[in-house]
Amino acid sequence: MATLTVGINSWVTIVEADSYLDEKYGASAWAALADEIKKECLITAYRWINRLTNYSISSVTTKLKYAQIELAWYVYTYYEPHIKHENLYASGVRDFRISKFTEKLAKPTLPDSVADLLEDYDVYSGGYFPEIEREVEQNN
Repeated sequence: MATLTVGINSWVTIVEADSYLDEKYGASAWAALADEIKKECLITAYRWINRLTNYSISSVTTKLKYAQIELAWYVYTYYEPHIKHENLYASGVRDFRISKFTEKLAKPTLPDSVADLLEDYDVYSGGYFPEIEREVEQNN
């Protein structure tokens, strides 16, 4: 049985997740889940975010909480296909064909909705250096 502890393996409580997902279109199934499944999804989301090296979590914000909740919902909804995708990609599969269906596999990433919420924590997005081009005349 999982124990959800804010500050240890979660940034949010089940009550916060319930409240957030209660207002999200398409997430009504969350309310019917047993608390144990909700805990597992929230803990898994917390661990997924923490294992990513391009994020540095220095403070808990509303956006961070929403990101964990969004990822918990994603975990519940897409865990099996996501893991299959990760395993195929790790095995070197980049594209495949089944009958007339063809798919190219990109490296698995966070859902865009989660990545957008975590933008403030992304250590690689802090600087942009434009390319500068110039023409230099040679003196002969």
